[in-house]
Amino acid sequence: MPSLPGSMLSSRRCSGYDVAQMNLPNVSQPTRAGLFLLALLVAFGAAGCKHQPTAREKQMAAFQAGQQRVISQMMEARRTSIRIIGNVRYPEIGWSDGLTLGKVIVAAEILDRGNPKMLFIYRQSGQIPVEPSYLLGGGDVPLEPGDTIQIQP
Repeated sequence: MPSLPGSMLSSRRCSGYDVAQMNLPNVSQPTRAGLFLLALLVAFGAAGCKHQPTAREKQMAAFQAGQQRVISQMMEARRTSIRIIGNVRYPEIGWSDGLTLGKVIVAAEILDRGNPKMLFIYRQSGQIPVEPSYLLGGGDVPLEPGDTIQIQP
């Protein structure tokens, strides 16, 4: 690359090439070298310059995405409220001692007509299916903090 005074030339990396950025003084008669450099600058500018992430940058992005996923999973594991999946007015009910499936269903206010076909309780230890007829017959299931209830219409 030609040697020019420091205030006239700066360089940056772009896709493996050094791209010169020139601050040209006001010249009335451009030289051939000046026109050639101008043509090169226009060609590089027209081609565009996109930063291609290095392998290290890709690794860091993947690492950060993994960290975010783990943090959200940890926050979900600490959740104490009860979530309800289904057509309900209130899809999340705050935890309180003595909370049961029947109390949560009443508090969530099911918006579908008729009785649900099936209920599922999801908790860290697994899935618990509950027949609606069990609840209608007077039975109930105690809930644990963080449980998720799925109502199948």
